[in-house]
Amino acid sequence: MRRPTVLLLLSSAAVAQVALEGDAVRKSTGEPLPGVRVAAMCGQTSWAATDAAGHFYFSGLAAESCMLSLDGAGWLPRNQLVTIGPQDTHVTVQVPMTPQASIAGKVVDESGWPVAQASVTVAHYGTDNGVRRMQRVRSVETDDRGEYRIGKLPAGRYYVRVRPPEGGPWGGNQPDYQPAWYPSAADTADARAIDLREGLDAAGIDVHLARGGGVEVSGRVILPDGYQPRQGYLYMAWEDLGATPVPGTGVPIAADGSFALRHVGPGKYTLTASTSYALDNSAPPRYMTTRTLVVAGQNIDGISMNVARTAVRELRGTIVCEGGVKPDQVRIALQRRISAVRLMAKVEPDGSFVIPGVWPGRYTGSVSADGGAAESFLLGGQEILNREIDFDGGEASLRVIVKERGTPDRVSGAVTDASDRPVAGASVVFVPSGATYGLSPSGTVRPASTDQNGAFTWQIPPGVYRVYVVEEPAETDQAMADPDFLRTQEKAFPPLTVLGGENPRLKLVLPSN
Repeated sequence: MRRPTVLLLLSSAAVAQVALEGDAVRKSTGEPLPGVRVAAMCGQTSWAATDAAGHFYFSGLAAESCMLSLDGAGWLPRNQLVTIGPQDTHVTVQVPMTPQASIAGKVVDESGWPVAQASVTVAHYGTDNGVRRMQRVRSVETDDRGEYRIGKLPAGRYYVRVRPPEGGPWGGNQPDYQPAWYPSAADTADARAIDLREGLDAAGIDVHLARGGGVEVSGRVILPDGYQPRQGYLYMAWEDLGATPVPGTGVPIAADGSFALRHVGPGKYTLTASTSYALDNSAPPRYMTTRTLVVAGQNIDGISMNVARTAVRELRGTIVCEGGVKPDQVRIALQRRISAVRLMAKVEPDGSFVIPGVWPGRYTGSVSADGGAAESFLLGGQEILNREIDFDGGEASLRVIVKERGTPDRVSGAVTDASDRPVAGASVVFVPSGATYGLSPSGTVRPASTDQNGAFTWQIPPGVYRVYVVEEPAETDQAMADPDFLRTQEKAFPPLTVLGGENPRLKLVLPSN
């Protein structure tokens, strides 16, 4: 038995049960990979690293399924499910790894001077609740030379967005500078895509920031009786790339209550006016108003921000359960969009509930239940389940319908390539018929993972599903937003009907390239 030259930590189990060893290799060539960190999560976590021959070794592991997590410089992180049977004393695996891709460049102003501390975001298109939209992948800040680098990227098509320092749409400490998509576009329509191949280091992705442009946004802040304009606060925050927006600096309010923001770039914003400096904390300001603003190519004027007493409500509602689900098994929450505030409902045995301390703003509603699934979540007659709402602070009632979920049934199978070789570490995605894959879709089943033999076993409710296999899990979101990928997979794998009881074992053969 070969043993590695590097062994960082072994399990502390008193009695050794199973030895697990393996090799980390380059997926395309089988080349061994030294210096890869390996974590074996089998009840407890043990650590090791591959030796010069790409080999790793663990002993004393429990006789149960393990998850290996591998990461190394220049490689995409990889998780590998390892099935360990009750009679196994020694298991050998091979884990294929894919070279990372990266994007690097520089952010400069109109004179070519570097821009330090600019926020650089790499994004790609994905689907969210059936809508194709740009989604954030990773963000960094430029260094003192205006340079940036973002690694650990799988192959795919990406876009780069830069925000000037301080994040304010009016420029912050960089007056009049606009956010820009690579190379110098104001919005996604003119952004240049970067197509990354496996292992490609894309350098020279320089983004040029320019002064001017954008539109003017103007209006007036009206404060309650007894308050002067100097006692008011006005903020503007971005809402883009599906991420929590970053509040900018305060917007100046003139002595007559007027304000003007110049050079505001295209995008969606939230304006918040209040009489308190504390913005978006769990304790709301006493007086406040918010407004959503969509900026395109025209100036926006005449905005009235009428600051009134903040209406903090107790939202009351009723849960209607169908089947064997009980009200005390249901969890209801409202997540405030521009803060970490998450409001949870207090549910009574009779199905009535209260969400305390809800103040005006934008929220996403969610419902989960043990053994059940939410069919509907109505606020004043408006469906908000997994959708965003603007709550104006008015009186409203909630009605939630939860149905018992069908008994989960095991679906087992194996994934092989066209040469009948097992495909380890792949994601098997199940999408209910008529639904669309998304990052947090309603009803979509979390992907299954294939083990070292290409096998998988998963529990999903009865129904009809489309089945997709993504060989590199890091590429799942992009692959599931690619119409060509979906068509190829749907041609290879017919719809799957999951019935109660024992289901036939699946054999999924990947289509040849």
